[in-house]
Amino acid sequence: MSSPTSTALPPVPASPANGPDLDHNLVLLIGTLSSDPRAGTLRSGDEMIRYEITCRTDDGTDSVPVVRFDPTAPERRLAAGARVVVAGRVRRRFFAAGGATASRTEVVARRLVPVGRRRQVRQLLDSTADEVRFP
Repeated sequence: MSSPTSTALPPVPASPANGPDLDHNLVLLIGTLSSDPRAGTLRSGDEMIRYEITCRTDDGTDSVPVVRFDPTAPERRLAAGARVVVAGRVRRRFFAAGGATASRTEVVARRLVPVGRRRQVRQLLDSTADEVRFP
């Protein structure tokens, strides 16, 4: 693992939530922003950005909705066409829409890094691998 720098991700603290006996909800995407991000502010005042990531697969392409809470300045500057690496988790949320309950499955990003930022991508991959602990 590389030496700590100002861009290093914080270590994952040991806790029951990431212990070896528990399941992991972990997503790693590499793809292209298919549209410009859409920023918004929640009722709580927290900032949120929605991204749409297109990933090529053997069967064609997948379009994956991604949300990032309290994004960093570089994450706010991303634009359509940027190739990124995303680390996060899958979440299905439920909400009222038109008098009925609707749901949306999305990735909640912990971090988005442009593919060209090799050291930051390596740090993201290393920290993501550190989250997975097998007995």
